Amino acid sequence: MANPFSPKVLRPWATPLTVATTLVTIVSGVILFFHLAPGLTRPAHEWIGMIMVLAVAAHMLMNWRAFTTYFKRPLGLTMISVGAVVTVASLFITPAPASSGGSPVAMVMGAMSGAEVRVLADLAHRDVTEVIAQLADQGVTATPDTTLGQLSGGDRGRQTALLQDILAR
Repeated sequence: MANPFSPKVLRPWATPLTVATTLVTIVSGVILFFHLAPGLTRPAHEWIGMIMVLAVAAHMLMNWRAFTTYFKRPLGLTMISVGAVVTVASLFITPAPASSGGSPVAMVMGAMSGAEVRVLADLAHRDVTEVIAQLADQGVTATPDTTLGQLSGGDRGRQTALLQDILAR
């Protein structure tokens, strides 16, 4: 039986899987960076990222000798070291709270995310049972206490669409 970690076994799939997962991760990462998360963008980014771990590990095993030479070159060692430091720092550094300034639209949408369906119904001058029924017609299960953020699953595009439906009627 062939060694499962030999380049002969890894070569047919390690690099193509690395390229494929990198493509999905890059495109979905850019989309998420701009806070546009249509469809399955967020779960695809997260799950494909997990598959990418396997792909990169296999690719590194297949190219281990070439990989270790980067630790002998100043530029390679510096880039890898900076990546390691940024990774560790990102686990421990908490971003500063947002200032009171900024976009009023972003502040309103942030506040709306925590608003309960009963509050949104009041804002739209509608009965809460009517709003809940409308959401149910769209396949969305809600109670008067459910927040817009819970209904949208944190997806800003979905949050905007739901808010527009609730307020427009």
